[in-house]
Amino acid sequence: MAYIIIGATGDLGRTLAGLLAAKGCGLVLVARKRDALEALADDIARAGHQRPTVIAADVTEGPAYLKTVRETASHLGGVEGLLLPIGQTIRDDLDTQSSEVSQLITVNLTAVLEAISGLWHELKAAPRPVLVGFGSIAAIRGRRRNLAYGAAKRALAAAFESLTLRGTSDSIAVQFYVLGFMDTGKLAQEATPLPKGDIARLAAAVCAGLDQGSRKRWYPWWWWPLSLILRHLPWALYRRII
Repeated sequence: MAYIIIGATGDLGRTLAGLLAAKGCGLVLVARKRDALEALADDIARAGHQRPTVIAADVTEGPAYLKTVRETASHLGGVEGLLLPIGQTIRDDLDTQSSEVSQLITVNLTAVLEAISGLWHELKAAPRPVLVGFGSIAAIRGRRRNLAYGAAKRALAAAFESLTLRGTSDSIAVQFYVLGFMDTGKLAQEATPLPKGDIARLAAAVCAGLDQGSRKRWYPWWWWPLSLILRHLPWALYRRII
């Protein structure tokens, strides 16, 4: 059986792939650029682990690629878990082109739900399946920037609440991580109002928790109490500090 990672060549996806390969897990890695996928698979094989199967696909072009994913996973004995570390953000998406707004919503929401819908049956057939998604603290409340990103991530959080309920009846563990500022991408070089989370530690926590049933976690952990405070601040005060 295999874990499927969609968004495998991003910082989090690569780290998850390396950790799962080190545990002896079969892997199907999906991302847009084949050369980056092949390089990642080569690195894993050189480390002495089973070489992952790679599938190059642009998730913004629709769910047709999932047929290949299903067929590949079937040859490997089925889907053990589905991890979805995919996402995209633009610093101020209200001032960007409408096509870029559409892509933001597709990457952060639509493509994630398409992948889950397209692979849910395969997950149900596994002995102890797990589904892992990643949200953002940008979805806690409205912000002056990242309008489309925050809206997509808020919708994704609502979807994963529903998936948790559905997963209970279908015997699928549904896990959702709400991420704060992370030391990845462009943000790694920027100053942030609060400390950044470490990708390696996040990936280790995700892998360690795969067999712990349905759960929702904040990373870094202190975003949980902070999110409660921000969510319940009076609007007149909240709008002054955001």
